[in-house]
Amino acid sequence: MSDVADLIEAEIVARSERMTVRVRVLTERYGQILPEVSDDVEMLSATVFAHLETMGFA
Repeated sequence: MSDVADLIEAEIVARSERMTVRVRVLTERYGQILPEVSDDVEMLSATVFAHLETMGFA
């Protein structure tokens, strides 16, 4: 019975570690809030527009 308990515990530990890694990945990917993203888009749009003006396209 001890072997089964050890196997179950090892599986629980392995799944917990995988979940922790997945949560970290998702936090890095989606950690930025919408107002921050909107501010970034505004800033980058202004930069692109300035470059287009310099090149004579705007």
